[in-house]
Amino acid sequence: MERSEHGNRSETNTDYSFLLLCFLKLHTYTRVQISIDICRVDHPSRKRRFEVVHNLLSTRYNSCIILQTSTDEVGDHLFAVTR
Repeated sequence: MERSEHGNRSETNTDYSFLLLCFLKLHTYTRVQISIDICRVDHPSRKRRFEVVHNLLSTRYNSCIILQTSTDEVGDHLFAVTR
């Protein structure tokens, strides 16, 4: 996980994004309570053309975590996270 002026940023494989979100929610030193927003950007020239960005907030530690992943048209990444 990279540290930047805007918070912590992590790029992950689509297969593990749901597990990483669960970890960030339950881990003692992150305790993410709020999903600020979920953004999906389309890059038609790429093989994995959709980039999904989750902005998360830990009110306990007053920190923002940005989780970024890429997926294709048939990826069910967003569905798995929001259900």
